[in-house]
Amino acid sequence: MIGRLVDRFGRTGFAALSSLIWALPMAAWAGSADLSPIDKSEKRWTLALAAFATGLIAWLNGAATVDWSPLVTAIAAGKIGPTLLAVALAIFLIAMLAGIGFSWRREGAAFRNRAASSLSNVG
Repeated sequence: MIGRLVDRFGRTGFAALSSLIWALPMAAWAGSADLSPIDKSEKRWTLALAAFATGLIAWLNGAATVDWSPLVTAIAAGKIGPTLLAVALAIFLIAMLAGIGFSWRREGAAFRNRAASSLSNVG
């Protein structure tokens, strides 16, 4: 099934299509974030977490559908452009993982603050 889609759309087209399939529900969810009862500081970190997770999914989709042999060959030949591309891709991956970790912690802290304040308002 996936092979047929890659044959039909090409590797780049399939990567774009699969990223779009993941990004559309996330975008719809983010668009409905104003309807959520959570406060603005918690909502901000939830949206940041979704953005970083979407970036990671896009990176993984690209990594899974790209033939890396030309890049590896060019890096082995000492070409600077492909080496810089590989470094940029690694930096992007690290940034997405760090962003997920940071926003996850901040979102959790904001949730705990909201939960504690709602409990204190009840009593």
